[in-house]
Amino acid sequence: MFVSWLRLVGLMVVSAWLASGCTSAKKIDVGGTCILNSDCNGSLVCTWGKCHDACHTSADCPTGQSCVNTDDASICQLPAEGECSAALPCGGTLVCASDQHCRTPCQSRTACTIEQVCVSGVCAAPAELDPNSQLPVSGSGSAADAGVDAQACGDPGPGGLFWSLSKSGAAQASWTVPVSQNEIHLSASNPAQSSSGAAGSLSCPPSSTDLSHYDEAVLEAIVPLGQRFDFGINSSGQAGCNWALTGTGSVATYVIPLAAPTNCWPCDLCGYSLLATHVWIGTDWNTSSSIDVRVTALSFRTTTAAAGAIGVGGMRVGVNGWHWCLYEDGTGGMVNWVGASSTAGVRVSGTGPTSDGVGMIASIQPAPIDLSTLRYAVFDAAAVVTGGQGVFDFRLVASTSTASYMVTAQPGLATYTVDLRTPLECFDTTVSALVSCSAFNYTNITEVMFGDVWFLSSSVDIDLRSLRFTN
Repeated sequence: MFVSWLRLVGLMVVSAWLASGCTSAKKIDVGGTCILNSDCNGSLVCTWGKCHDACHTSADCPTGQSCVNTDDASICQLPAEGECSAALPCGGTLVCASDQHCRTPCQSRTACTIEQVCVSGVCAAPAELDPNSQLPVSGSGSAADAGVDAQACGDPGPGGLFWSLSKSGAAQASWTVPVSQNEIHLSASNPAQSSSGAAGSLSCPPSSTDLSHYDEAVLEAIVPLGQRFDFGINSSGQAGCNWALTGTGSVATYVIPLAAPTNCWPCDLCGYSLLATHVWIGTDWNTSSSIDVRVTALSFRTTTAAAGAIGVGGMRVGVNGWHWCLYEDGTGGMVNWVGASSTAGVRVSGTGPTSDGVGMIASIQPAPIDLSTLRYAVFDAAAVVTGGQGVFDFRLVASTSTASYMVTAQPGLATYTVDLRTPLECFDTTVSALVSCSAFNYTNITEVMFGDVWFLSSSVDIDLRSLRFTN
């Protein structure tokens, strides 16, 4: 989410915290909370905020644990990470499959471990499949149960998704022919300020799926010539983006660039990371319209080696594997990325006049993290500030409040240590007012921010190399 820069009143105190006297933390065992691989004991790896055993196959894992591929490593899935439901979503990039088990999404077997196959868009061991070489539904494996469970999610259709009709207000939608694995064919109409169409659940039961490692959606469809329709990606209808498409009148392939939506809601590209539960095909909400759409295939694909590095709103995978994006709060500032981003560094450069904040914000993956037992934020950065008393802002963002720290820039690449218990001030976004920092919720940190100080006209260049939290 965007967080408005604080409207400070009165004399500001500029502080700098220098690295000093921090002792090494005890190494963390399997299942313990971590930030970096180096936090974990021995050869364990830090994934989704916890230490895991690394693996090549499930045979490398403790009894009862499966080896799953993530964006960063192959790990032994902890018992608590395996089961899922509508009320218990999966962690990281895993999706809740039809057997209510968290699995690695796939388009081919190359996304899976060597003993697994790709079936219905997820990785599974052959021994886990039913006699028809499919995953059981809701763990039952019963053909009689499968229809009931599928209806609860929608009807199985193109793309391995579960499709159902959706409409709002006075809009209308209906299936032209029954849904099948090979196609959906719908007609829909709506007055302005309402919508109708078909929603496809990415998993059954619906669970968040991270689509940010893809850079294109590919839709094969027949839509009348000149007819406008929308393709959308959303999270349980609460947030999402849409792409406006125009029919060609014949069988066509519509390639949808995930990094360039037509618009998003809420209007916050930076806070939306393609973590989705459904896709949408339907009418345009703003205008009165009717559509006839026949979809025969839907898939997501990666087209370049850099796919996933840049996502919606210019989002990049950077330090700590978190999603970083630019922000500019106001109308007079300018901010841009400098060079390529990676987990080894992310660099931003911006100029903000007085009352205009610029910089970068990281959406923590997975979020939130609990910093209530940790005292310091330690980061390595080369920071250059021109004007503005030579300070830049580091900020923690919780669900409804922020804690702001002003840091004095040091020459060259330096290590900065910020005492998390001494923020300059805190701001409650629900009431848009400064509040006492004694009530700040360190257990629910969802984002971190680096940038200029809004009330000081300045230019900043921050080359962040690492960020960790410690005692």
